[in-house]
Amino acid sequence: MWKKYIHMFAFVMITALMFGLGNLSVLAETVSENQILEEQQVQGTELYEEAEFSLSGYCGRESENDGKNVAYTISDSNNDGIYDLIEIKGNGVVCINKCPSHSDDNKLKVTKIVIEEGVTHIDDGSRFAYFDSLKEVVLPKGITRIPQWLFMDCSSLNRVVLPEGLKWILPGAFVNCSSLSEITIPEGVKDIQENTFSGCTSLTKVELPDSLELIIYSSFRGCSSLKEIVVPYNAYIADTAFFGCDSLIKIFLPHNCIGYSKLPNATSKIGYMFNADGDITITDIELGEGQTLIEIPDEIKGKSIVYVPEELRYMVSESGHTHRYDNGICQICDMICPHNNVTEHKQVEASCVENGTCDYWYCNDCKKYFRDKTCVTEVSYEDIVIQATGHIGGKSTCSSKAVCSICGIEYGDFVEHNYINGICSYCGRRLPDYIPIGPDTWKDKEGIDAFVYRLYNIALIRDGEKEGLEDWIDRLDTKKESAAEVAWGFFFSDEFLNKNYTDEQYIELLYLTMFGRESDRAGKRYWLECLENGVSREYIYRGFAESPEFTGLCGDFGVERGFVDLNQYRDQNIEATGFIARLYTQMLGRSFDDDGIEYWCQEYLGEDSSIEEIAADGFLHSTEFKNQNLSNREFVIRMYRTFLNREPDEEGLADWVNRLETGRETRDSLVYGFTRSKEFGNFKEAYGL
Repeated sequence: MWKKYIHMFAFVMITALMFGLGNLSVLAETVSENQILEEQQVQGTELYEEAEFSLSGYCGRESENDGKNVAYTISDSNNDGIYDLIEIKGNGVVCINKCPSHSDDNKLKVTKIVIEEGVTHIDDGSRFAYFDSLKEVVLPKGITRIPQWLFMDCSSLNRVVLPEGLKWILPGAFVNCSSLSEITIPEGVKDIQENTFSGCTSLTKVELPDSLELIIYSSFRGCSSLKEIVVPYNAYIADTAFFGCDSLIKIFLPHNCIGYSKLPNATSKIGYMFNADGDITITDIELGEGQTLIEIPDEIKGKSIVYVPEELRYMVSESGHTHRYDNGICQICDMICPHNNVTEHKQVEASCVENGTCDYWYCNDCKKYFRDKTCVTEVSYEDIVIQATGHIGGKSTCSSKAVCSICGIEYGDFVEHNYINGICSYCGRRLPDYIPIGPDTWKDKEGIDAFVYRLYNIALIRDGEKEGLEDWIDRLDTKKESAAEVAWGFFFSDEFLNKNYTDEQYIELLYLTMFGRESDRAGKRYWLECLENGVSREYIYRGFAESPEFTGLCGDFGVERGFVDLNQYRDQNIEATGFIARLYTQMLGRSFDDDGIEYWCQEYLGEDSSIEEIAADGFLHSTEFKNQNLSNREFVIRMYRTFLNREPDEEGLADWVNRLETGRETRDSLVYGFTRSKEFGNFKEAYGL
């Protein structure tokens, strides 16, 4: 009696929910990802004598959070009184056998199952088998394997999207899913297990990933609509894999299958199996060079290729799956690796750059290393490695690497220059700013004596000889020469010039000698730019000798400063000199030479040639310029840089090049146009020309 009242109470509650609350899927919104409130559950409500199911409930593994980590809800998605949608959400493992089981009544007819992201595992033994109304399944990212027989005999199932990250599809997972027409196996899956798609009679298209290694026996058995299959590069095809595929007429092998170690070579005979009992007929089929297609003869159409390497056969267990070992234990069946596939490796001596190994045995299944053939003593890879000795011998310099005394190979890195007194002892390179430190005997002297001693100490980096000291002191004392003239005698003496100082060193020595201090960055940069623009070192010297700072230093020593005369044409008009120096760099692509720039400055200052004539006649028509053999495009670009001080715009460049190539302009007329342009006039004006 009490059971009858319970049935009546349950019926009233469900009716109220259906008519008062509308779509029962509203209940799904009250299910949190981690729990379902007790008052929202209708656990174990018996709707019919034949079947039991809940509107919502827990379906997680009991050992994890008391089974409350994953929950399900059932809803009527079409408002037609039939509960057709199961949604599963949460975090962790779902035990499907705790969800509603299949019912033959008309109230529970599931057509779609959605497992939301967060669920990471479907428990072994869980099944949606025999859900003959199920049409669509949505599996989340994070699911790495599909258990055995999960969708067995789901005859209406026609859409399954396998998630990224999937690694294992266990035997029989989709067996007899007779409405399934297409399936894409995601990258990462390594094998198709026994009977995985057996009996999928509507299956016409299968996309296999490049990661696939093995198509195991009977995996596509009875897929009678399958017409062709593309075999990935690394895959083996096992016995009866395609047995009963009556429409299968083409198997596409990898393009480079000729000589491919995992398939028979070009002269091998490929066998086909007639039936599951093992009768084999060999058909003479030779793969021609470049052929990537095997057409199965009519008399053996639908029979699977008989070819699986002997070393892989033992990996297939009686249950039909390929063992996948992690730390020596199969992740599918928990079997401990028996180490049946062990390879011996003899000692390999280490070289300078490559590690060697001692004697060891390697299990090709579980990827572990052992000291002995019986695989009793396990070792790590680090234990078997003999470290490379490394290169030895030789010495690196700033210009060459060390040479190994064992193998003769260069090794190591270049070292820094080894400067001694500003000169590298390895390559002879001179430091551009290095100034040797001379004696300071001038500090014990006063007046004119101190001034002359100081010139020797700093400019010539030595003490003066008696005769020289007396001569220079007398010149200053008798006022035969000024301080500027005496210092000139030091800076342009053969002794100083023979030291071949760089421009940087020369300017630094002027600062130290004439100003009594080190250079400042801005000042030094200015004087270097003057030299780059064509003036002489004498011009730079005059700038120091006639400066207020040198005037003050002369006053400290009681000597008359004096003046400096410049006799070179290049020092008379530095703007013109700078422009002519620019012609060298822009038109000839090199720095000026002293004789050349002096000559052209004389031509300009003597009014024998204008800037335009120097550019056109002196540079454009020079043998050096002609020998560069510039194309019209290169010529126009160089003229833009020379006369307009800019890169050409594309439109202007194209126009001038076209004029030259069509003969409307010559190179001389082009230069004439540039030198008569307003833009060039403005550029000359900036130079003061």
